[in-house]
Amino acid sequence: MENKFKQFLISEFQNIPPSLASAEYRKQLLQDLLDYAQELKIKGITNDEVIYDLAIKKLGNMQQLLQEFERDRLRTKSLEKKKAIAIIASLSILLPSLLVYLVASLIIVPPIWSWSWIILLGGIFAWITTLSMLYMINNKAKLKKLFIRASVLAIVTLWAVFAALVLMLVNNNIATVSKWYTVFIAIPGFLALADIAVSLATNSKGKWLSVAADIVIFYVILYVILTLLIPGFSHPGWLLILLGVGKAGLELAIVYKVKAKKLKAENVSLNEIDEKYYTQW
Repeated sequence: MENKFKQFLISEFQNIPPSLASAEYRKQLLQDLLDYAQELKIKGITNDEVIYDLAIKKLGNMQQLLQEFERDRLRTKSLEKKKAIAIIASLSILLPSLLVYLVASLIIVPPIWSWSWIILLGGIFAWITTLSMLYMINNKAKLKKLFIRASVLAIVTLWAVFAALVLMLVNNNIATVSKWYTVFIAIPGFLALADIAVSLATNSKGKWLSVAADIVIFYVILYVILTLLIPGFSHPGWLLILLGVGKAGLELAIVYKVKAKKLKAENVSLNEIDEKYYTQW
């Protein structure tokens, strides 16, 4: 009986490429067949041919079973490869930044120690960014659009903070950077631009309302920054906010008009189809 099961499985497994995983799966199926054959004998069935037929029948469609196994194996192999690439990519970013940090801190002149930590922080941010982007790319079909948007906004925030810290260190250690802190104020503007890009790229529900709101936010932040950087800008500068509101309103009006036109065309098309049901032989 066992030899017959083995011959059957060897014959069926010829239809898929040989691999360690397929060999293990073949052994598992053999054990399942032997266990079921033993159950049948305990139930009182003594005819080996009947036991063999019932056991093979219990496996189901072997061709379909093996095709599903091979798909799962390739999917697992691909996932493992992607994980390896993600680890290598992240380490290739983090380790050089750590090396540069140590060189700058321990070998080069002592004053660098006070601000060389920014190099390590940049490497950590780059590592987080790389892992996050690879995860979103590899799992975009499973992830919710809201999660993708939130992740991208978090990454943008990280790099905006990093840019502000770099300017702060430059201002404190190398050269005066006037009003470097405006980068922190600019973060909502960066987030608005990033949110527009992600909303359009992922085709999020209600994206046009979101885009309109982001346009207004961007222009408000732009007005605030220019007011801080340019003396006397505030009086004519408020027109920027009106420009942002106008652009957002125009965008919504165009979208509404296009949707109304499309809906009207669909209704006309449906009416024509309905008429054909009555007139077409």
